Amino acid sequence: MKSKLFSLPEMIIPFVLFFLYVSQNSALGQEKIRIGTYDSRAVAVAYFNSPYGKQVMEIIGNLQKQKREALEANDTMKIKKLNREGEMRQAIMHEQGFGTGSVKDFLVVIEDKIGLLAKSENLDIIVSKYELNYSNSNCIVIDITEKLANLFEPNKRFKTTLPDLLKSKPVKDAYLIED
Repeated sequence: MKSKLFSLPEMIIPFVLFFLYVSQNSALGQEKIRIGTYDSRAVAVAYFNSPYGKQVMEIIGNLQKQKREALEANDTMKIKKLNREGEMRQAIMHEQGFGTGSVKDFLVVIEDKIGLLAKSENLDIIVSKYELNYSNSNCIVIDITEKLANLFEPNKRFKTTLPDLLKSKPVKDAYLIED
């Protein structure tokens, strides 16, 4: 008489049932993904109206100084290059402030504060609302525009213009705006 405690199928079945039970129950109790979204225009305007915006003004001032020097030296190639750079920078700023352009370079300067905001709001992801193309029913989308913009510590002027900015729609092809 052979003494077998369990056959192979009898040993596998409890593990399979346990795996199915655990996977089904974890899917049922799955927490929703919390996505914080922001209007990138508000972030750009907050940046430009904060102490951080001085960096951009310094870059523009430096370009203008270089252009004056190139004009004095009659360096047509450098004048052409500097004019092109100025036009491109202006187009990018228009797309950021009036359109849906990326503001990732601005967010770098408040990276640590963004992490704290995400933690305080219990967010898994933060993304521009113009870059969130889809979210399913397992996601909760929360607008954090004002909280994110305020991390730049913008001036009073920004705070008075923010409501109107948020009511307006982005300008299509804002990079084509001429000054």
